[in-house]
Amino acid sequence: MVFKTLTKLALHHYKHTKQYQCPLCEKSFKVPHSMMVHISNKEKIFTFTCPICGRGFIQRSLFRTHMELHENSKKYQCTLCDKKFNTKRYLQSHERFNHKKELFNIEEVFQCEYCSRTFSFKRSLKRHLNSIHKVGEKKTYQCHVCSKVVTNKYSLTVHLRLHTGEKKFQCQVCGEKMPRKQYLMRHLFSKHGIGHSRPH
Repeated sequence: MVFKTLTKLALHHYKHTKQYQCPLCEKSFKVPHSMMVHISNKEKIFTFTCPICGRGFIQRSLFRTHMELHENSKKYQCTLCDKKFNTKRYLQSHERFNHKKELFNIEEVFQCEYCSRTFSFKRSLKRHLNSIHKVGEKKTYQCHVCSKVVTNKYSLTVHLRLHTGEKKFQCQVCGEKMPRKQYLMRHLFSKHGIGHSRPH
């Protein structure tokens, strides 16, 4: 059989192999949409093209979401907190991951199997496992100023504040600013008697 497009060929090929696979590079996908986007990117055939940056899309909804990013206007506000977002898709993701208890009556707690510390988000637990217990992806990041090596990108961002002098965390009692959250918590306990001597 002969097909006019690679996408039609790939969809037909699924009938034989039960796999969504790119005919050009043989990369496999779990869902047909991902495969179709991949093939479109390979062929540079798009239904919609951004007039600002030239990025292409095969779906109108994705194209509209992309154009909202160029507007740089946070017009979608969460009804459960004060956060705002550029696109409705970002707002929906925020609500799904941050307000499970309010929306679905689901309260998730992710606990570390090594030290029993608990986290509200799975990504926070993963970062904790990687940086504290050295579990997970073996990635390292090096500071371009002093060459110190840390285990993840977040740790590098926090470390760089020591060089830039950025003090992101401010004491609400006396106004003193500090570069790290744990420094602030230690300050609150030692200077103002608030909280614990070490973060939990």
